Amino acid sequence: MMSASRCMVKRDGRMIEIDAKELVFGDVVLLESGQKVPADLRLFKTNGLEIDESLLTGESEAVSKNLVEPLPAETALGDRKNMAFTGSLITKGRASGLVVAAGSNTILGSIASSISTGEDSRPPLLIRMERFTKKIAIILLMVTALMALFLFYKGQGGHEVMMFSVAIAVSAIPEGLPVALTVALAIASRRMAKRNVIIRKLPAVEALGSCSFIATDKTGTLTVNQLTIKKIALPDSVELDVQSSGLSPKGKVLFSNSDELEGQKILAQDLVGAGVLCNESRLVRKDDGEWHGQGDAVDLALLVLAHKFGLDPEQHRMENRLLSQIPYEPELQYAASLHMGTDKLTLSFKGSVEKILPMCKQAASAKGTVPLFDEAIVEQADQLAESGYRVIAIATGQNANEHQSLNEQLHGLCFLGLVAMIDPLREEATGAIESCQQAGIDVAMITGDHPKTAYAIAKELKLTDSLDRVVTGPMLKAMPPSIDKEQL
Repeated sequence: MMSASRCMVKRDGRMIEIDAKELVFGDVVLLESGQKVPADLRLFKTNGLEIDESLLTGESEAVSKNLVEPLPAETALGDRKNMAFTGSLITKGRASGLVVAAGSNTILGSIASSISTGEDSRPPLLIRMERFTKKIAIILLMVTALMALFLFYKGQGGHEVMMFSVAIAVSAIPEGLPVALTVALAIASRRMAKRNVIIRKLPAVEALGSCSFIATDKTGTLTVNQLTIKKIALPDSVELDVQSSGLSPKGKVLFSNSDELEGQKILAQDLVGAGVLCNESRLVRKDDGEWHGQGDAVDLALLVLAHKFGLDPEQHRMENRLLSQIPYEPELQYAASLHMGTDKLTLSFKGSVEKILPMCKQAASAKGTVPLFDEAIVEQADQLAESGYRVIAIATGQNANEHQSLNEQLHGLCFLGLVAMIDPLREEATGAIESCQQAGIDVAMITGDHPKTAYAIAKELKLTDSLDRVVTGPMLKAMPPSIDKEQL
C-alpha cells in the first residue's frame, strides 16, 4: 500500500508514482482499498468501489460508487456516485478516475476556504463591552469639555485646565472592570470544567449563556456513529427488539412471551448463525476491555448480535469451514458463502430484500418451513425503512452442494428473516435536547440522510412532529439570503 501522500498516475501512457501535491487537471489516478483520494476525481472505471465520505457528509456508512450518466450540477454531494472527493477513504474495491480539481479547488478545499475567510462572530460580552466603552468615552469627553470651559470662564490658566482635565479623564476610567470580568469568567470556566466542558477562550463562557440556537451534526454527535441492529423480523411477522448500541455486545434480545417462544429462539439463532458465516469482518476485545472491529459496518453489527445471543463468532466459523464464497459487491447487492460443518454443508445468504426474496422458495417458521409470502415481507421491510432503519434479508440454502458453484445455487432458498439496523442515538442526546428546549434554545439537526430517515430520527429526538419542517440542501440553497428562522 502506498503512503497517504503518494498515488499512482497514468501519464503519457506510462504508470508513475508521484506526490499527491503534483497532481494536475487531466491526470488519470488509480485508486485502491485503504488509500485516501488525493484529488476530486471523475470516475470512469470501478470495481466494487466503496468510499467513506464521512469527512464531507458526516455519514458513517461507506458509499458505493459506480459509473452513471453525468449528473446535474445541483446534485447533493452524497448522491454523486460517479465522483471521488479529496480526503475521503477507500474502504473497498478499486477504481480509476480523471482529476477534475486539486488543492484549494476541490470540495474539501472550498470548505476550508469558507471557514478561514468567514467572519468571526463576537461574543455578546465583547459587544456590550464595546458599547459600554463608547458611552463612557463620549460622556467623559463631554464632562471634561464642560469642566474645561468652566475653568476658563473662571480665569484659570491653560496649563491648570489641561492638568485638571487629564486628571478627571484618568480617574473616571474603570480600571478595575477588566480584572473583575476576568476573575468572574475564570470562575465560570472552572465550574464548566467540572461539568466536562473545556473553555479555550474566556468570553465563550458568557456566550454560552446567551445562546439561543444550536445547529448540531447527527452522525457521531447525536448518534454513536456505529450501525447497530435494533430489530429482528422473523418470517411469521414476529419482531424482536435488541437492546444496547455500538460495538459492545452488552444487552440482549427481547423475546415475546408466547407458546412458540422456543421456536422463535431457534429461528433467531439460525438467522444469527447465517449472518456470522456470511461475514468477512472481525470483532475483537482488546486488553483495555474495549471492543474493536475490522471490516464492513453491517458485518460488524451482525457479529455484535451474535455475541448478544451467546454465540462466539470465531468458534462458530472454526466449526464451519469455509469452502467458497461470493463477496458482497454493490452491483450484486448480496453475498453468499458455503461452509462445511461437522456433519453437514451450510449455505448462507445476506443482502437487500429485493435481491434475496426472488431467490427464496420457502420461509422458516416455528412449525417448520412454510410457503413464502413475498408481499407481507416487502411491506414489513418498507415499514422498517420508513422508521429510519437499514434493512437486510438473510436466507439459507436447503440443498447445499459442494460440487456446484455458488452461482448455480442461487435459487430455492429458505428465507430466515429481516435484520433492521440503525446508527442509534446516544443515550444522553434526548435529555440534552430537552434541556435546551426548556431553556428556550432552538435545536436543528444537520445530516446528509434521506429526508424521511432524518425525519424519523428528529421525531424520536422530539425536534419536530411534521415532515414539512425537514429542509433539504436544494431547498436551503433556493431560500433568500435573509429569512426568518420561524419560517423554516
